[in-house]
Amino acid sequence: MGTTFTLPDALALRHVHDHAWNDDGTAIGYLRFDGGDTDVVVRAAGDVDGTDLGFPDDRPDARTECGTVSELAWRPGASDELAFVADGAIERLDVERGERTLLAQAPADHASLAWHPDGDRLAAIRDGEAWLFDLGAGSSRALGAGDGADADRGDGDGDRGDGLTVASLFAGTPLEWSPDGRRLATIVEAPADGLGLAVYDVDAGEVAWSRRPGPTEGRVIDAFDWVGPDELVYAEETVDGTRRRYRAASVDDPGPGPTILAERDERGLARDPIVGTDGGRFATLSARTGSHHVYAVDVGTRRSVVAADETEAGRDAEPEPGFGGPGVAQVTEGDFEARGDALDEPAWDPDGRRLAHVTNERDPGERDLVVATVDPDAGTVEDRTVLDDEPGNALYPEWGPDGDRLAVIRSGRTTPADVHLVDAADGDLRRVSRTHPEPEVFESFPEPEPVSISREPGDRPSTEADDGAGPDAAEAGTVPGYLYVPPDAEPGDDRPAVVWCHGGPVRQMRRGFHHMRSYAFFHAFNHLLVSKGYVVLALNYRGGIGYGRDVEHGIHEAIGAADVADCVAAARFCREHEAVGDRVGLWGLSYGGFLACAVATRTDAYDCAVNFAGVWDWADWVQYATDRHWGAGRGFVARFGGHPDEADEDEAIGETYRVASPASFVDDLDTPLYSLHGTADPNVPFDQLDALVGECVAAERDFEVMYYPAENHMFESRDTWRDALDRVRPFLDEHLRS
Repeated sequence: MGTTFTLPDALALRHVHDHAWNDDGTAIGYLRFDGGDTDVVVRAAGDVDGTDLGFPDDRPDARTECGTVSELAWRPGASDELAFVADGAIERLDVERGERTLLAQAPADHASLAWHPDGDRLAAIRDGEAWLFDLGAGSSRALGAGDGADADRGDGDGDRGDGLTVASLFAGTPLEWSPDGRRLATIVEAPADGLGLAVYDVDAGEVAWSRRPGPTEGRVIDAFDWVGPDELVYAEETVDGTRRRYRAASVDDPGPGPTILAERDERGLARDPIVGTDGGRFATLSARTGSHHVYAVDVGTRRSVVAADETEAGRDAEPEPGFGGPGVAQVTEGDFEARGDALDEPAWDPDGRRLAHVTNERDPGERDLVVATVDPDAGTVEDRTVLDDEPGNALYPEWGPDGDRLAVIRSGRTTPADVHLVDAADGDLRRVSRTHPEPEVFESFPEPEPVSISREPGDRPSTEADDGAGPDAAEAGTVPGYLYVPPDAEPGDDRPAVVWCHGGPVRQMRRGFHHMRSYAFFHAFNHLLVSKGYVVLALNYRGGIGYGRDVEHGIHEAIGAADVADCVAAARFCREHEAVGDRVGLWGLSYGGFLACAVATRTDAYDCAVNFAGVWDWADWVQYATDRHWGAGRGFVARFGGHPDEADEDEAIGETYRVASPASFVDDLDTPLYSLHGTADPNVPFDQLDALVGECVAAERDFEVMYYPAENHMFESRDTWRDALDRVRPFLDEHLRS
């Protein structure tokens, strides 16, 4: 490769996330993960004068040394003070003095920090309740417990006076203050394991409004926001996740609020955000035109449209307005995606007129930062300006309090993700953080080469049931990816190749470094392989984002078939490359780990496969995910055409789960398979590896396995990674180099 890139170089990579401005815009705080420890880092913001993508001094202006921080929140009205959660306790940090003060500690962990707009009180979720901490009075109380003896329960025990339980959501439970600070909204549990929405009257300490759909009505999704002091917008969807209503509710009205927008997709709807302004507007995303695009909505206008429709129809039944018409401005339009990743959100400026978002209209594998001035009442976009079109990926825009600057997470083709500041007027750009102590080690990385891989009808594996005659059996087409070839490679080299499969599957490998910790690490490890002479292909198989709704839904009722066909095509593509010989391996994390198991049991396309924390039995995993109120679980119910509980009554649903699961084909496992998993994995429980081991032993199949006690879905400790990669590399060498 012409340079030395080592495992310690890869392991030195750090990860920044959850960036936030302080009250007066003089500083940026963010969380930094470093080899298993996560701390708060605060750096001075300053002006953005010109574009400087160089690396700043690695010394932070201020940082904690907790190593266990899970979130931070700046205090309004205090530019040098923030709250953070460490080891489940809430602490306050005086940035100027570097002093930490314990605010709250309990047997149960705290989460979802939310400062009152005046900065005098702090809300958080603990053990199924919303708690309020009064910093001036030095007191705390659980909301909804009433004014009796249980109102101040420091131990977090006792009966909940309102009968509501705040939901514990996989990705965190949102907790949002109304603009005037009188009310606090959050997601609560609903009948039959559903979800609802509740609003607390903070002064009264009781529930002022709630919406908890019944078992057949559907469920509220974890996306809502205030659009005024008394009004919020939320979304609820059918049980199967194929139909969604956006409602505008007045908390002074006991009703659920009228439906102001609605959409449907029989293949399932993605989790799309709701981002409100105090002036009665909100922004969201929708793929109704074939790609995910940004929409701005004026709530007052939509209410008027709904009321007029009801009057004109002369009926009492609630109409289902489409995702357009008066009061809706489509901010982006075209054959491209306007979201950074599956959880990306647009951001309103402080005045509620400009909307920052990202798109891949210039390059499918990159994201540019765009700002649009919109008037949703008139349904118009007055101006749309690309602020950052440098090669790379900009995500998660956050406006500064003055509206003159934005903070984003940004990565480049050969530079890892860092916090950057962007001037909102001219697009000047400056890097703020430094996620690698020696970033020059990445300078010799080969440029990612976009490739389009031909898929053939015979690539899809057949089953006893359809004998290859399923809906995708005769489908040809292409699969996108990025190819990394050692600079010194020449035709006829007979080099080994490795195909890398991301997780999700609603993810996308980018044209360079990825912003997520897991894929940034694997990107670095892939370049370690390149430095050892391997050709690496990062594959964007069907089911992922970035290429439109049809690609994202390309695995609908075809998991283990359509996606495996893409992997088979990728193996053939590698073998046909002029510098590659006849040996190709595959490795992947999570859904990519499932694909490693699937190609090892369903095909002979690969010479070996490596499974990091992959799914072995889909019915078990979907049951686990839906039991945890995880949106990903609901999404897979739509992809499979039903819940595993329905398999006894619907044979087709049971067959879809069976065909998708590598466990069903354990007797056909003859490709060398190495599986690695952490025992504390919350995404894919360790039970999946237990089942793999037990069933492979029973079937007398050869396999290799390694488990890591107390490790997460994405390994955290550098010692774990060092051990894992020191096992995987010899495994690849054994099967791909000999």
